[in-house]
Amino acid sequence: MLSTKEKIINNFLYFMSGELAAKFLGFLAIIFIARKLGVSDFGKLGFAEAFFSYFIYIGIAGIDTIATRDVARDKRYINTYLGNILSLKLMLSLFTYFLLNIIIFSLNIDSQLKYLTILYGLCLFPIALSTEWLFQGIEKMRYIGLFRVLREATYAIGIVLILTYTANIYFVPILRVIAMLAAVFLLFMLVHKAGFKFGFAMDIDLWKNLLKQSLPILTTQVLIIVVYTFSIILLGLLGKTEEVGYFIAIQKIVLFFFGLAGVFWAVIFPTLSRLYFESKEQLRMFDEKVSKVIGVVVIPIGFLGFTLADPIVTFLYGSGYVKSIEIFQVLIWVAVFGMLNGIFVMGLLASDNQILYLKTVGLQAVLMGIFAVILVPEKGAIGASISWFLVEVVGLFLCKRYYNQVVNFNFYRYLIKPLFASAIMVAIALKYLDVLNIVVTIISSIIIYFFIMLIIKGIDIKELKLVYQSVRPD
Repeated sequence: MLSTKEKIINNFLYFMSGELAAKFLGFLAIIFIARKLGVSDFGKLGFAEAFFSYFIYIGIAGIDTIATRDVARDKRYINTYLGNILSLKLMLSLFTYFLLNIIIFSLNIDSQLKYLTILYGLCLFPIALSTEWLFQGIEKMRYIGLFRVLREATYAIGIVLILTYTANIYFVPILRVIAMLAAVFLLFMLVHKAGFKFGFAMDIDLWKNLLKQSLPILTTQVLIIVVYTFSIILLGLLGKTEEVGYFIAIQKIVLFFFGLAGVFWAVIFPTLSRLYFESKEQLRMFDEKVSKVIGVVVIPIGFLGFTLADPIVTFLYGSGYVKSIEIFQVLIWVAVFGMLNGIFVMGLLASDNQILYLKTVGLQAVLMGIFAVILVPEKGAIGASISWFLVEVVGLFLCKRYYNQVVNFNFYRYLIKPLFASAIMVAIALKYLDVLNIVVTIISSIIIYFFIMLIIKGIDIKELKLVYQSVRPD
């Protein structure tokens, strides 16, 4: 039987390989759309997607997180949860889609923005049908990886085929819905193959219990969406769709990093939940090891992104998005602080401290509203970027403070060596590698960084050997 460490590593590598492919395909589709449609139309899609995102979590109400946690603790929940969660989420999605239609058509905005939002709203139904929570709970991450690869491959191929022949903006959300439905069908087949009982069920007491437990998570997720999208909505309502386009182009990169980090946390979350009940000391040791990994990976992203913002943005989106360069230099640090904060956020959720996390995100949402109203009307997208950065710093500080009440460990010590190595990496990159192609520069810089980390013992060779031994064939 695999040890906890080996199980986590195996799950992470299986899931990560699939998720990397999925995220890469999705990001390629975003770049293609941005280049093909131009800044203004890309901004319209960004507004519609941002507006719809407020309704996604009403449709699933945080139920998936509770189900994942419960199944991770006791597999006997599976058959009871399957039918009930499917039925409950479908009912919530129907209500939410109806609400979305009422609200969007009551706004005095361009009709194109309204219809794009309604088309994105159809995504509520494949989201409701998804059983990702089940496979995450039983720690079968390879199936989630397959699901997401199929979804993003279908979407990316559809985008390239359709937008090559027509620049009709409405095809973008339609293709997103089709891709999600195709991937959900794959999950249905996997559930059936695994032998789980699948169907519709209505246990009202269970529904009430799930909704009650998930309410703090639902509220938190909606508040997170406020943090992510309030500035976008404000820019759109002010008629600044081009500014939305510049901001969205960089936000997609930040969310790409968050998505990759989410792969890691999806694998770690069941273990955090289990260790919280088994041993606080083991949880503390586990948190320290996770913090070390996160620090090593995340810190150089900020340094490289800030230093090479100009060539990175130009390479990805072209010269039409040159106004996004300053936005990138701000938002890359949002990515860094957000990924660092993951250990504390997941820790709070795994230890049943949703309320503390809710308080943090609530304050962030309020601050985002204040900062955005002050900065966005005058400074546009750069004001939106500064607002997001400020609230992300607040979030990291508060989540760390709250989680220290559960498990207290030395977090900052694991950032010192990555900071030192990253500074040297950037100095070398600026002096010797700036004449190279941006891709070669980034790859060379990463090699330099890890070489320095090995020299200063920021990376433990024994830990690398453990990874190799756990995944090599018997």
